[in-house]
Amino acid sequence: MVERGVLWAEDQDPFGHVMQSQYMHFLGTCFHRVMESYDEFLSQQEYDDMIHAKSVVPAIRKYDLDIRRQVKYPASLIVAYRQDLIEPTRNHGTTILFSLNQQAIVAEVKGSFTYMNATTGRPINIHNLGGGWARLYEGFTIQSQQAAALKAKWETEHPKARSGAISKI
Repeated sequence: MVERGVLWAEDQDPFGHVMQSQYMHFLGTCFHRVMESYDEFLSQQEYDDMIHAKSVVPAIRKYDLDIRRQVKYPASLIVAYRQDLIEPTRNHGTTILFSLNQQAIVAEVKGSFTYMNATTGRPINIHNLGGGWARLYEGFTIQSQQAAALKAKWETEHPKARSGAISKI
């Protein structure tokens, strides 16, 4: 989780709204925090090799950005990541951008990244690598299960209100 203020000079478009490109900049900061959490599972050498692209690297595979509300300066945003699913070669997650001023979610990104062999550029199965990578896979599997349970509990306790609007199409 990261808190980030909207900067007047860097983040705005000519109309005073946060530029679309900045949303990914904000969300990318949280992605880097997730990568920093790898040090819980990896040895110092494995972590350094990942950072310097000498062994396994997480590379963004795809993402879907949903901008829900406009953000204007001044604003303070909280960015949080939820682990959704981990596969031996991929990691899926959801990142939320929450505005403290609006008290609402202003953007959401659902995406995945692939674990790649930095030398060959091919996907690699981290579960079979052993060492810290196997621990990372197991740890993120547990995080995925816990996140899914918390999400299911939240959705049962806070059901979404159904819109009374009927489409005229």
